[in-house]
Amino acid sequence: MDTFNQILLEAIKLALAGIAGGLIGARANDKLTRQREKDSGISSRKREFLAFMAMWKTEIAGNYAHNTFRTVYAVRVPEFKRQASLISGDFTDTRKTRFDGLIDTASSFKSAQMENEKTPEKKEILDALDAIVRFVG
Repeated sequence: MDTFNQILLEAIKLALAGIAGGLIGARANDKLTRQREKDSGISSRKREFLAFMAMWKTEIAGNYAHNTFRTVYAVRVPEFKRQASLISGDFTDTRKTRFDGLIDTASSFKSAQMENEKTPEKKEILDALDAIVRFVG
């Protein structure tokens, strides 16, 4: 009977070790899956933002003229800020501060008609957008 008890005890130990191993493995798998999904979301948001930037830069470079400032640049600023806000949280604190500064710079150009000043040059706007693309890319 003593041998039977030892075999039973060993079987119970083996079963508990298997259960514990399974739980640890499931937890590790869950953690890795969540990290992979997070990284995938960051990559996806980044791609969408860079695609928006490429489209907007193309519009500005191709169609920009002083009389079309509002239709090419100013009308898109709210969408630009929305797109930027979607990826802003993906940066660490110091990089987020830098990113937010670049966004503020690129979205702060004003129309000469609104401010009675010289309309910003196309190059100024494109340089500000290029700085963002370099930072994100």
